[in-house]
Amino acid sequence: MGYSLIYKETGIINFAQGEFAMIGAMSLWMFQQQGWPLIPALIAAVAVAAVVGAGISRIVMHPARHSAPLTLIFITLGLDTALRGIATLLWGVNPVAVNPLSGNGSIHLIGAVLSVQNLWVLLGAAVVALALYLFLERTYLGRGMEAAMDNPQAAQLFGMDPLKFSLYTWISAAIIGAVGGALLAPITTANANMGLDLGLSGFVGAIIGGIDSLPGAALGGLVLGLVQSVAAGYVSSTWADGIAYAVLFLVLLVRPQGLMGSHAQHRV
Repeated sequence: MGYSLIYKETGIINFAQGEFAMIGAMSLWMFQQQGWPLIPALIAAVAVAAVVGAGISRIVMHPARHSAPLTLIFITLGLDTALRGIATLLWGVNPVAVNPLSGNGSIHLIGAVLSVQNLWVLLGAAVVALALYLFLERTYLGRGMEAAMDNPQAAQLFGMDPLKFSLYTWISAAIIGAVGGALLAPITTANANMGLDLGLSGFVGAIIGGIDSLPGAALGGLVLGLVQSVAAGYVSSTWADGIAYAVLFLVLLVRPQGLMGSHAQHRV
């Protein structure tokens, strides 16, 4: 969903999205190491990512807003490298263990063995998707964001500030990434380089669902999570990513725009 938000707002892929997940995971570990209880540590970790997202919007993307799309894409690639380098300086490169939300138990589901943390990940994804939907559809701020994403010029004519809503979009994308990273960290362990893998998984999910559709991106993420969890339970965790990419390949063969993406329109 973070990929879809930025894509709808800028028209480009934010290749630094995975680093928001890394920031959420590593910040959660840092606060846990300082003895913080789980919920305050999680909230603080998400807040750190939100501040980083706001800084990127104002300091980097706002001055470059009139640049060519390819230039903006390269900027996000540079941000990805920069954030990973800063994280390495702060936390090192060694993997660290993040405490799970409710122990290290597992459950048997239709013959598959799933960790309880996997269920927390799926539940968290569903809650974030619902919260984002309610925010965008039921609040003035959310509707303003959607209007600014769909038609910035028209939104400006109605007195809306597209730059302000762009800031909110980046903060929202950072929060989504941080929540995902914090929930996945107890499964994967956390390190300064984890954003690349998590970002790739998020990108695959967005493509499966349709990157220009927020509901589609949410659906794609849930489908990807279910496929990887079931594949790890029935086959092996080493095959989970390969099977997920096979699903991506099949979806693109049948619906190149993704499950809920819109058809591209070309005028001649």
